[in-house]
Amino acid sequence: MTNIKNDKLPWIEKYRPKNFTDVIDHKEKINTLTNLIKNNELCNLIFYGPSGTGKTSLILAIAREIYGNTEYKNYILEINASDDRGIETVRITINNFVKSKCDKVKLVILDECDSMTYDSQRALTLMIEKSAKTTRFCLICNNINKIVGPIQSRCVKMRFSNLNPAEIKKKIIQIVSLENINITDEAIDVLISLEKDFRQILNILQGIYNGNNKYQITSDDIYSYIGKPSTECINKVYKTLFTDTFDNGCKILLDMYRSNEWNVEDLIGYLLIKILNVNINVKQKTFLIEKLAEIEFRIKMGRETETQLIYLVSCFQLARQNMNS
Repeated sequence: MTNIKNDKLPWIEKYRPKNFTDVIDHKEKINTLTNLIKNNELCNLIFYGPSGTGKTSLILAIAREIYGNTEYKNYILEINASDDRGIETVRITINNFVKSKCDKVKLVILDECDSMTYDSQRALTLMIEKSAKTTRFCLICNNINKIVGPIQSRCVKMRFSNLNPAEIKKKIIQIVSLENINITDEAIDVLISLEKDFRQILNILQGIYNGNNKYQITSDDIYSYIGKPSTECINKVYKTLFTDTFDNGCKILLDMYRSNEWNVEDLIGYLLIKILNVNINVKQKTFLIEKLAEIEFRIKMGRETETQLIYLVSCFQLARQNMNS
């Protein structure tokens, strides 16, 4: 497990995997890459998929595996392409690194490369082609469709899906133990269910831990910190919408919203899941799903949120009338 002597580091760096055994999930990818390294056949790579799924951590673990824990930084060039996205980055920074003399094959890591301009990607294609004997490239992105075809054809593509919740929980339990955090098992489960990005999970956990003066972190602390409605809150809203009067429904929802108990877009998403699982007829479900989608769209387009909450109450009132007619 990671050395934890430096307590000033953010946990996302403090617990970043240092080798393959520290990497969460992705066993098949690790086996494939290990064989490529052993056979001295490492090729150009594209790692793509959602944020916080271990793409950058895995390529850095590969670098340590190839070059050693202390020397690997001498053989790699790591660039965040969202900051250095123009063609000059390829022509100057990458070109100078590729041309520098080295006793081993070098590695260029381009993070968030789907933000690179078309011209810089075309220049990168030529760079990959010309430096095939001296350099390997690993491109990391969320959306592979933004990477031009010539680059894709020169790389082995590996798709990263969301991490296995069971594997995430094992790692979180290890970190909780190392940091001496008093947290309930339910709180850990809630955190993992609400957030799929492992980096964000660690950020949230560290934020709650540093700002929590209570002796124990509970699921309520998780919901409150993230700003997402709890199961109890969703049930209360749902019951209000389906049983209360229009005036009372508006008052309850507006009071909850004004007290910052939840984000309205999150509430809409959870109500959708609730409606899909309740025992009402298909016609009513279709009506409510359509209205929830309409409200979500209006909010994203900048419409006044409180007006949309009142409209939400009115939609449920109409659904109730149709159910009783």
